Amino acid sequence: MSSSSDNKKETGHQSGASAPQLTADEQKLVITLREHQSNAVKLPLSEDIRTLLEYSIGYGVLSTNSLKYEGYPTGSVVGFSLDEKGYPFFVFSSMSAHTSDVNKDGRVSLTVTANDFKGAAEGRAVLIGDVTRLEKEKIPSYRDLYMSRHKDAFWIDFGDFTYYIMNSIKSVRFVGGFARAGEVSGEDYTTARPDPLYPISNRVMSHMNNDHEDAIMSIVQHYVGVPVTSAEMVSLDRLGMTVKANVTIAGGSVNKLRIPFPTEVPNPKDVKNMLVEMTKASKS
Repeated sequence: MSSSSDNKKETGHQSGASAPQLTADEQKLVITLREHQSNAVKLPLSEDIRTLLEYSIGYGVLSTNSLKYEGYPTGSVVGFSLDEKGYPFFVFSSMSAHTSDVNKDGRVSLTVTANDFKGAAEGRAVLIGDVTRLEKEKIPSYRDLYMSRHKDAFWIDFGDFTYYIMNSIKSVRFVGGFARAGEVSGEDYTTARPDPLYPISNRVMSHMNNDHEDAIMSIVQHYVGVPVTSAEMVSLDRLGMTVKANVTIAGGSVNKLRIPFPTEVPNPKDVKNMLVEMTKASKS
């Protein structure tokens, strides 16, 4: 369930388009759809963000207060890894402009996109906080963490590279695609954990979309209560799934529908049983 701070700051775009004329039956279906979606549980924003960072490609845009161009922010593409709390850390060359910038002023932001980012429909997060040098005694364990994500980063052992960490996060802004946006505190972010189903989600969705679209359509029609002519799973997590479906109301339109699981699925090995259970319930 979402934390109160997550709910308080979550926002999304609202359509200003006028609604088409609907029949009485279609009006009932619209009400059913809206009620279902307004109560459909989703991951807290903090967990969405933590998952995005954990499974990103490990690169982002670090924006610093420029030492050379006073008063102007400058952005640099940098590699990063995460410690156990989700704090991003870096290995910077002494020759890089952003290294000089953070040595003078540690206030930064780090923009990271989802690993499947192609445009406005995909997730991105901006972490706002302070960067400082990593304590020397932590370097050996953090080196291992960095190399596990960036296996060819042999250069981090060169003498002119220094470890830095963003260990003070003031806030995190998040856009998870259309109608999913908000802001969480640094504490909410660091106490969240990545979604346990993410590592298998693409494999499960590919199988369902390629081989069992009829089952997905049945699930949508049973649990949401609206007719559809196509359905494709586009996200999957421990609390449920999001399906892009052609809803046949007022001529039809493509909608992203949230469908919660009847019970939470925290273990990846239980996903198959849950989907089978939901398919059987939908066809009974």
